[in-house]
Amino acid sequence: MESFFKINRNAKIGYKLLSPADLGTNTTSNQTHIGLFENTLLFIAEAHKRSSSKLIYNNEAKELICLIDYITNSDGTIRSPKIRKGDINELNIDGNEINSVVREIRSIVQNNSINSNWFLLWFGLDSNELVFYLFNEDSEEYRRLSQIIPNISSRGIIDNTATNFNPLVNYIEPLLSNSSISILQDLELIAQTNEVPVNIIKPRYFDIERAKLNFQLTGQKGEELIAEYLGRQKTQGNITNFNWVNQSRESSFPYDFQIINNDGSEIFTDVKTTAFDFNQKMIVSTNEFNFINQNPSNYHIYRVYNLNNNQPSLRICRNINQIGEHIINHTNQLTTNLSSYFTTIQSLKIAIQPQNNILNFDDTIAL
Repeated sequence: MESFFKINRNAKIGYKLLSPADLGTNTTSNQTHIGLFENTLLFIAEAHKRSSSKLIYNNEAKELICLIDYITNSDGTIRSPKIRKGDINELNIDGNEINSVVREIRSIVQNNSINSNWFLLWFGLDSNELVFYLFNEDSEEYRRLSQIIPNISSRGIIDNTATNFNPLVNYIEPLLSNSSISILQDLELIAQTNEVPVNIIKPRYFDIERAKLNFQLTGQKGEELIAEYLGRQKTQGNITNFNWVNQSRESSFPYDFQIINNDGSEIFTDVKTTAFDFNQKMIVSTNEFNFINQNPSNYHIYRVYNLNNNQPSLRICRNINQIGEHIINHTNQLTTNLSSYFTTIQSLKIAIQPQNNILNFDDTIAL
């Protein structure tokens, strides 16, 4: 899949062998920071002093607090930048305690091999978010990166004029997206609901807007695949016809396809597409549930998934009404309760886990 997160091609990539003092394993040192290089952080702004960043380790990316200190020169330039361990009160974000990059790195090392050499590589994304990449000399990443960066056991800077800059970027970008699946899944839900989960620190407008565009393309692709599938069903004589209501433009109807069966009956179908696996939550609005309850026996959910894996699949749910009835009953009761406060609910968006004990999905169909 195309990498969601893009490395800033104008920023520099820094790398270093972490010292025992950096890792907190030196019993004679009280160092509470990891030092970085000035020339790798030219994009750093005041907002970066306490912001979110990503730490990649063992094919998993975590969103953590990055606490940066540096000395500002009289001409506005910076020197001696470092990322700090941070005090407990600095790790609180809206009532949630989030680890700092330095604390997380030290925890990882202490829970693994403290006798190995550990390396840190850092860079900026095109959103200017900082990313840190931790690995040790026993890992496959070290083997691959030492081929791209021959002097990796020292410390250095790689910019876009270096011959190994593009090979390094081409290695890191897919790894970053593949290790950020849980973050990307959250962003796909945010794109549909505008609700931000508490486990995302200060979500970046840039990422959310990109996620909305990606989800729009994901939804379009899902509907195109279903149009092709229904076309095959029509050719094979399994249905009489179908109408793709969003074919020319978004209709805002509570369904995407109207299917005419051979007996003349009709089925309203809503396509719920995700770039991820089947278990990614589906978003259904109360307006859609109202329509479902008006058509309880002829409203189906077509769940399209695995678009990112280039193995798009379909599973059909024919009993979404069994959840719809409960949802509307509860929202109606909530509306009644709120009316005394002169408050009404216009519409809600409900996140539904496809794998539950109420919904029944047909077997998988390859698209």
